[in-house]
Amino acid sequence: MIEKFKEIFKNKDKKVENLIFLLIILIITLVCINYIMRDDEGMDEKEKYKNAVLASSSEITGTELENRIENILNKIDGVGEVSVLLTYDDEKLEGIVVVAEGANNLDIKINIISAIEAVTGLGKHKIKVYEMNEIYNKGGNYGEKNQYGEG
Repeated sequence: MIEKFKEIFKNKDKKVENLIFLLIILIITLVCINYIMRDDEGMDEKEKYKNAVLASSSEITGTELENRIENILNKIDGVGEVSVLLTYDDEKLEGIVVVAEGANNLDIKINIISAIEAVTGLGKHKIKVYEMNEIYNKGGNYGEKNQYGEG
């Protein structure tokens, strides 16, 4: 390899051409490296943001986070009573199940999913939203009888 470079630079007339050629290759290499490094940094920023959201979520207990999500979802127009269940794997939030009044309306369901997605950073495929059963709409709790003796 070194012999080839010596051979290339032997001819003095071609010295300038060879230097220009090497300079162009060097510039192209630097541009490629810069482009690759910039993409890596962008990914790091996205990961840092996602980890910050999840870290701030993990600073509070699961029950507190469930309550906060329920409180915010209750404020969405068309959403009534809400129950939220968070699922974890190795202390990492893996999914959310929401049972809510009004979830049979597609627009309301989309609003619920969007709100949870914004708060947690989870993908839509990890968020499940279901319509609340009428028995629970009347004031009952899961596994308990409501004021009408149902449940």
